[in-house]
Amino acid sequence: MTAFRPRLRPQAPSGIQHTLRHGTAEVIIAEVGATLRSYTNGGHDVIQGFPLSEYPSSARGQVLAPWPNRLADGKYTFGGRQGVVPLDDPEHGCAIHGLVRWRPWTLVASAQNRVALEMTLLATPAYPFAVSMTVEYHLRSNGLTVTSSATNVGDEPCPFAFGMHPYLGFGGDLAAVELQAPASSILVTDGRLLPTGAKRSVQGTAFDFRTPTRLEQTVLDTTYTDLDRDSNGNWTVHLQDRWRGRSSMLWADEAFPYLQLYTGDTMSDPLLRRTALGVEPMTCAPNGFNTGEGLVQLSPGESWTGRYGIAPGEGES
Repeated sequence: MTAFRPRLRPQAPSGIQHTLRHGTAEVIIAEVGATLRSYTNGGHDVIQGFPLSEYPSSARGQVLAPWPNRLADGKYTFGGRQGVVPLDDPEHGCAIHGLVRWRPWTLVASAQNRVALEMTLLATPAYPFAVSMTVEYHLRSNGLTVTSSATNVGDEPCPFAFGMHPYLGFGGDLAAVELQAPASSILVTDGRLLPTGAKRSVQGTAFDFRTPTRLEQTVLDTTYTDLDRDSNGNWTVHLQDRWRGRSSMLWADEAFPYLQLYTGDTMSDPLLRRTALGVEPMTCAPNGFNTGEGLVQLSPGESWTGRYGIAPGEGES
């Protein structure tokens, strides 16, 4: 008997690609991690994406769940259960950015300018709970809106947190780029980039971007909080490159009380360092699974929802 051999097709490292279009804008979402791989408008990059032939180094465009940022020693305890996670940030002795960014997500709905993907994270030693997640990308005339939800599908309460990791940039050095970030405090961190439990006002420091300020050589891998919001409850980060006549913005709703800004000085690819700014909405502080700061606790059947969006500057074609 001849053994059955499935007919294999070459696959991109990030899996199946889902393309959204609206006017002159195009967004590409990758199957692996429900990752935002590309966003262009009128032929210009709105985010720093990555080629089809690569996987997303430095977390570019990835979904961060069931926690964003760092988890000290890759360990935590919740409800009498301990999670033990491989240390994928060995330099700092931490696990980082959750468990779903390298897993395939299933397409559940699609249209010309809209796509939704889902996955269920079942119990493992790293996360002995069960959560079903959906991420929907919707491209419209006012930009890209991303709606994320999670439901506890287990039979006991579970810890949960969420973040996204897009990079905003214009293809050049960040030094001349102006940043406006509506945050009045940062979390004080130790040598492992873990919060110490204290926070500090940005007033009079190099971390104050409440008015448009050139980044120059400022190094950021910094968690901001106490975010100023508009009448809709949203905070907004603006980035502008006056030399290129380009700008972009990212907003997030009340589900995201923390913002991580990262200038990319430690990116694995030296050619990409300080060429784009990681603007990361987060529901909890780094190490939130251990400190409880911002941690969401979902009862069986309970859901969480959050929204954020990205858009090019007004008037850009």
